[in-house]
Amino acid sequence: MYTILEQLYEDLNSYSETSIPIDKFNSIELKIFPFYPNPPPVKDWMVPLALISLTRRIESNWDLTMVKVCKYIDGTNHISRIAVLAEVDIEYAREAISHLLYYQVVMMIDIFQYSNMYTLRKNTHSLADELHVSEECGPYVTKPGKALSSVYHTSALNFFLLPYQATKSATGQYSCTYTRD
Repeated sequence: MYTILEQLYEDLNSYSETSIPIDKFNSIELKIFPFYPNPPPVKDWMVPLALISLTRRIESNWDLTMVKVCKYIDGTNHISRIAVLAEVDIEYAREAISHLLYYQVVMMIDIFQYSNMYTLRKNTHSLADELHVSEECGPYVTKPGKALSSVYHTSALNFFLLPYQATKSATGQYSCTYTRD
């Protein structure tokens, strides 16, 4: 009995499985499966980033939706765009990504990255020209429960987005003057 317990202990700790023959007709077969927590809810604006090469792992017995969705996981496409590109229903795309999250082969990143560079487009001047547009931007740039940003602050935040400057450096440079707590 001692040798069986010793082999059981060593095999399960080393290989997460064991096969111990007891006699000619009986054996102990055990395998430990990892416990994965439930993934967080997948939102349409989230961007999945593959941690492994998904295209190399696709097999013929995979779900067709999963195969279609995996082709468009590139770290830049958000869930809604993946659903459109893969020509699948948004609910099925969310479910497929949720399965990949569960098995920890993708991770979600924010669609807005502080390390990225953003710049204004030509038509952005309408934010400053049209008062109702500037007023509408206030709730989007103000933390919940805080006083709404003034039209001046909202317009000023837009002009910090300079070409060839990462958002992180822009917010660091101007945070003491224009961000609201």
